[in-house]
Amino acid sequence: MPFVNLPDKLNEDFELLRTLPADQGAKFFKQFCKLAQRAVITGTDEDASADNKMFAAAAGKIGGESTAESVRRVVLGIAQILIQSAKAGPMLSENDLMFSVAAVGFPNHYTSLLCQHFFLHASDLREHLRSTHK
Repeated sequence: MPFVNLPDKLNEDFELLRTLPADQGAKFFKQFCKLAQRAVITGTDEDASADNKMFAAAAGKIGGESTAESVRRVVLGIAQILIQSAKAGPMLSENDLMFSVAAVGFPNHYTSLLCQHFFLHASDLREHLRSTHK
């Protein structure tokens, strides 16, 4: 059983990650992580025009069949992983996180970037959760 409790539906949210251009996928993924971090800290609103514009602009840069909604789903899916990983506490290891995201079909080639991002910002995420969820 995964150490981080993640819903199976996240697999669908990460469909766009499987179609990112190989030469730019890591660059886009790092941006998704930054946007997810921001969504955790400041929140996001499905009807917020600023968020919609940001997701649409990202989709335009990615090209292909990406849409503002597919970008939004990736960003919010990563945000959910960040939140649940932070909730798991400081005993969470990189292996625990890697196993947990693999269990919901997270694309393997982005797992190490996700882990790097999470462990770099884990203390900030945990502090934010503590301060907002008293």
